Amino acid sequence: MLNTVHFGLWLDFLFEWLPQQIFLLSTFGYMCLLIIKKWTIPWDISVDTSMAPSIIGQMIALPLKLGSTEGKVLFNGNTAPLGSTMAVIAATHSPQNISHSGTYYACS
Repeated sequence: MLNTVHFGLWLDFLFEWLPQQIFLLSTFGYMCLLIIKKWTIPWDISVDTSMAPSIIGQMIALPLKLGSTEGKVLFNGNTAPLGSTMAVIAATHSPQNISHSGTYYACS
């Protein structure tokens, strides 16, 4: 980021660095949120440990099922909108990141 700002490469900043950061936060940030939420639940005391959801399963379901979780859920209520939103954000920013370099440098 510092190089793009220093050299005035604003298109690289907008179409490479920014989509990469949004993709990173929408995937790994969501995973960190799931981990912290799972750590804060006292599974042995209030909830049976067999009801604990798999974070790996939820992260795999993020691109495959657009974030919908079947069976064991981590949050009370419907979390499909949050997961599907993160999946759509990640899916839309990856092609934007890839397509910029090819079209910009081919036209210049």
